[in-house]
Amino acid sequence: MSFGLRIVHELDEILWRRFVDHHPCGTVFHLPEFYRIFSASRGHEPLLWACLDLEGRIQALFLPVLVSLLRSVRLDFFRRAVDYSGILYENTPAGLSAMQHLMHAYNALYDHRILFTEIRNLNDISSCRSIFKGCGYPYRDYLNYLVDIDLSEEALLRQIGKNTRKRIRREVNRETVAFHEISDPEEIPKAYRLLAATYRRNRIPLADISLFQNAFETLYPAQRMSVFLALIDHRIAAASFELFYKDVAYGWYQGSDARFLNYNVNEMLMWHVLKSCAQKGYKVYDFGGAGYPDEKYGVRDFKAKFGGTLVNYGRFLRVHSPFLFSVSQWGYRVIQKMPRIKSI
Repeated sequence: MSFGLRIVHELDEILWRRFVDHHPCGTVFHLPEFYRIFSASRGHEPLLWACLDLEGRIQALFLPVLVSLLRSVRLDFFRRAVDYSGILYENTPAGLSAMQHLMHAYNALYDHRILFTEIRNLNDISSCRSIFKGCGYPYRDYLNYLVDIDLSEEALLRQIGKNTRKRIRREVNRETVAFHEISDPEEIPKAYRLLAATYRRNRIPLADISLFQNAFETLYPAQRMSVFLALIDHRIAAASFELFYKDVAYGWYQGSDARFLNYNVNEMLMWHVLKSCAQKGYKVYDFGGAGYPDEKYGVRDFKAKFGGTLVNYGRFLRVHSPFLFSVSQWGYRVIQKMPRIKSI
């Protein structure tokens, strides 16, 4: 029942942050800071859906972000909604009722207005799959790797695959690859150019640079973000954007210069990131996704090298406009089959 529950689209930030801080599934993406980051970033429009009880306590929190498929077009039917962290709700009958109430109200507003809504779970909520299905959000398997980094440096290295470990030790001895952590926001465009080239090579859309600039300016002073660079002869060979919250380090975005792959820059930078996150006191490294199990995914093979635990928290998807969704899927497949674009 939804008696006594009310849906709001604004929250007191202190109440909001306290709810996320104390919730066992709260992540960096649930924080009001990230809502502000998305609000200030081109091509993103965050939504706040919260369900409160009679005492004004948050029972459920849903934070989808409307993302434009075409940056120059803001029509709803060219947009999709992505929840990057999963819905937070109190694990009580009242919390579950609030979550269902929230989802049904959201569906009523956005059905036939946007393409789809995808909920990307960062925690195990398998016990609630039937509830999400009842709200119109069927489940699909989606993998991820979680790496235990609450270890000594030697133990951290030992859990990496043998061949990768051998390459890392060889490059460490050669001292060819140097590392740098960005502290000046003026350096963000350098790292972004590497991301843009990587995503362009793989024909994958990339968020506007404003997302990364706003994130760095907001989160870096609070020690909730780092950007690491791998350098060869003072040239940027790879970049990795990391986020931090509670005891978890989140791998956010990574990119590399194809001209330096013979130096194993991706493995070297990943090793440096894991070491650095462990030294900062974080206990788990979340790789941020490893693809659908029924599809080939080279990134999953790369992430598997670093000794993490393979988890399957999955995703929920509701298609709001079936015809337009089918057209968009067809268009994306056409783009994926186009000849690869040469770049760094």
